[in-house]
This record gives sequence, structure tokens and C-alpha cells, in this order.
Amino acid sequence: MSESSSVLDAFALWGILAGSSGAGVVGRSGGGVTSYLANTGGSFSSASGTGVYGISNSASGTGGVFVGNNLTPSSTLVDGCGISGNGLSIGVYGYATGNGNDRWGGYFVAATNANAYAYVGGRTGGTNYKINGPGTVSTMVKDLNGEYVNMFCPESPEVLFQDYGTGKLVNGRAYIQLDPIFAKNIYVDEAHPMKVFIQLEGDCKGVYVTNKSKNGFEVIELQGGTSNVAFSWTVVANRANTYDENGNLDSRFQDIRFPKSPKKPSTLELKNQVKDKGTK
Repeated sequence: MSESSSVLDAFALWGILAGSSGAGVVGRSGGGVTSYLANTGGSFSSASGTGVYGISNSASGTGGVFVGNNLTPSSTLVDGCGISGNGLSIGVYGYATGNGNDRWGGYFVAATNANAYAYVGGRTGGTNYKINGPGTVSTMVKDLNGEYVNMFCPESPEVLFQDYGTGKLVNGRAYIQLDPIFAKNIYVDEAHPMKVFIQLEGDCKGVYVTNKSKNGFEVIELQGGTSNVAFSWTVVANRANTYDENGNLDSRFQDIRFPKSPKKPSTLELKNQVKDKGTK
């Protein structure tokens, strides 16, 4: 295939494969067997090191840009980044193929702080996690001036679910039936009691909670009272274990308390081999 000189002058390496069974460019470092992914622009492998190494010498450059779903143009940060991933529904996909514990789809760290890191999408100690790290979980909301400020999630040594609602005493009694979806996903027994908190919204002799189960609870006025008083309630219960379609345990939740965290992985410092412009 012929290309105009103006196009070829823009590239140090130009690879074209007319068919779809191979790769446009294949590169390998070290021994072993050369492998490539069919129908790709390029495949790179290393026997003992890094398959692909991308670097930008610009202070606001991007080390690598990867674009899928036939998107164009791509998008990256104005101040640059290590990797920019662009996709129609998902920009970056991480997949860990190992079995058992201590496997994660992603790991992110801020190098300036030893405790600023987070694992994403993984499993350790028989429990599945979406995010795990020594920092806090937060969200952003706008203040009175329209500027974003942080709010933080309360966290617990156990895996807990909460629900809230309102009710009313009728002749001193009320039964609260919990949402069946909530009930399906909590575990309640003598060792894992459901906690119920009642806030009365009117005058009466006081109340107590009885007949608690994963399906609901009863609120009764003290001393045989017969008031008709409204109240609000909060319930807290342990999240139930999850199981796969064959009934095998998928993830532990209901019995864990202060489980051990995953260990911070070791890192390897890469040495950049610098050569003068124009050398091989």
C-alpha cells in the first residue's frame, strides 16, 4: 500500500495490515513466545518487564490515550494524566483473573501520601468490596454560594443496612412492617439483633419495642397506655451473606467485625533509559 510522503513524514513507525487476522505492529522484549491479539492495531509483550511504556515530556501531557466504541475525538485532562480512557459507556475497565482472595480490578494511589490509596472492585477475607482504602467515603454538594463542599459517610466496624420511616400509635399500639426488599437482605437472630430507635412526636407514657424480626416490629405504649401518637423510627441490621445461583457462599457480610484489610502492594520503580534524539 502506498502512502503520500506528507503522511509518512508524520510517523517514525508506520504499520498496516490489510487483513483482520493479525496486528498492525508487534513488539516483544526478552525471550519467550511472541503473542499478539488478532485484529488489533498493535500488540506488545515482554518476557520479564513492561509490555507497553508511554511517556509524555510535556508538563501537561498524557502518557497514553485509549479510545473505544469508534469515538472521535478523544478526551483527556487539560493538566494531563498518566492514562486517559475513553468509551461510550465505560472509560476504563479493570479485570483481575485470579481466584480466591486478594484480587482487585483496580488500585489507585497518591504518591505524596503513604495512606492515600484505594482498592476498587475486589475481594479479601471472603468478602466482596466495591471500594477499600484508609481514607473516607464522601460526596459533594453545593453550598449557599453554589460552590461544591464535601459531606462524609458514617462508617461502622460491621456491615450494616439501615431503613427509616414513620408510624402512629392506635390505642397505644402499632406494628411496623419493613420493606420486603430490605428484609430480604438483612440477617436477624439472637446473635445479630435488629436495633430499633423510636422518636415520639407527641405526649404519651412512653413506648417500648417488641416482637422484632427481619419482617418488622411492634411498638407498645408503657403502662397500658392508649394514646394515638405519631412517631418516627430507624432500624439497623446486619447485612446478610450473599450466595450464587447454586447456593454457594459468594460473600461474607453478617458475621464480620473489624475484618483485616488488604495489604498495600509493593511497587517497582521503573528506570527510564534516556538516549539522545536520533539515536537507536
